[in-house]
Amino acid sequence: MPKKKFTAPSTRPLLLKEDGQEYARVEKMLGGNKLQAYCYDGKLRICNIRGTMRKKVWMEPGDYILISSREFQESMVDIIYKYTAEEVRTLRKKGEIVENENFNSEESEEEQEDAFVFEDL
Repeated sequence: MPKKKFTAPSTRPLLLKEDGQEYARVEKMLGGNKLQAYCYDGKLRICNIRGTMRKKVWMEPGDYILISSREFQESMVDIIYKYTAEEVRTLRKKGEIVENENFNSEESEEEQEDAFVFEDL
């Protein structure tokens, strides 16, 4: 039986954001090729997974992505690229992604207000 050769991981060029693009973090999978993500401009958006990425690139909550906004529909965006963990570390070193970025949305603030408070008896 022949031995398997070790192949180094392929290196792909690191994509940085351009005009009309933004970094985001996946928060929730919605189904139907859509997901919910917090963008670095502070907005919660519904993202559409492009056809070239469907069933090829799998996304989970916590993944970092690059999105492209639509001119005619600001709340809906398209996912262009999914970053690997190594690429996210490189973006943080370059200062593109702020490490301690606070992704608080209006919904999370409402959820915090509705939380139960237990008092000592």
